[in-house]
Order: sequence, then C-alpha cells, then structure tokens
Amino acid sequence: MTNLANRRYFFEVADGECERADRYARALSLVLVDVDHFKQVNDRFGHDTGDAVLQQITEIIKSVACTQDLVARLVGDEFGVLLPETSSSDAAHFAERVRSAVELASTRARPSTVQVTASFGVAQRELGETGIADALRLADALLYEAKRQGRNRVSNGWTPAALQRSA
Repeated sequence: MTNLANRRYFFEVADGECERADRYARALSLVLVDVDHFKQVNDRFGHDTGDAVLQQITEIIKSVACTQDLVARLVGDEFGVLLPETSSSDAAHFAERVRSAVELASTRARPSTVQVTASFGVAQRELGETGIADALRLADALLYEAKRQGRNRVSNGWTPAALQRSA
C-alpha cells in the first residue's frame, strides 16, 4: 500500500549501515514515527481513509528524506527512517520538518477531511554498538515519551524517563 520497505528489509539494510558507520566512524541515526490516535481514524472514517492517511504520511516522509535514507513501514502506523551519516541533532531537525508537514496536511474523507499528527523518537547509534537494536530501543522509548508529553512532538536524546523505560 505504501510501497515502502518492510521491517525485515529495514533491519537487513540497517546491519550494513551499522558496519559502514563503524568502519568510517560516521554517525547513524534512527527516527521512529507513529501516527497519533490512528485507531480513531480507522474507527471513525474507515480503513480506506486510514490507508490514505498512511500513504500521505509516506509521501511527506519521502519528500523530506534524502536518497541515501531508508524509509520503512515497520508495523501498522509506525514508520522507521534510517539516516546514515546523520547526527542526532540533524535527525531531530529532519523529524521536526516531517512533524510540521504532517500537522499541516489533511486527507480527504467524505464528506470532510481528516487531519492527524505524529509523534517521533530520535536516537543516534553509538559507534561500536552491535547492530541497531540499542538505538531502536532508545528511539522507541523516546517515541513513547513524546506521546506521554502530549503527542505531536519530537523527542530526541536521553531523558531520565527514557533511560528508565528503555532499561
């Protein structure tokens, strides 16, 4: 439906990017994106509208991403973006651009339109870490921290709450 990479392919590519990041001592960041209250969109407007929302968000993410970035649909309404040679602060800037565009967008839902927001967790992989798993856990903890803080936010870096939840 979204014509994005799936979860399995995302992790296959991530393994190679982790090796490359270590070899050349380059940054590698990960952004997780989750559509806020997506179940309510499906329940209120139907799955066709939900699919249209996911397609629109896909296009927004792809329009902000660079050609070397990997955008994948990880599960349901959650997307992952692998950003090679990108620091955590630059990845947060990327996420903020996507967040703002999603907030401003609307999807046609007969007889009206539907607007959604998204929450973001941003993590930079540490050089020498095995794979992407630790960065993924951190990004996931930060994503849920953004949701707890009111949604429609980008959460980047360690916070006491994220540190406790990722342990």
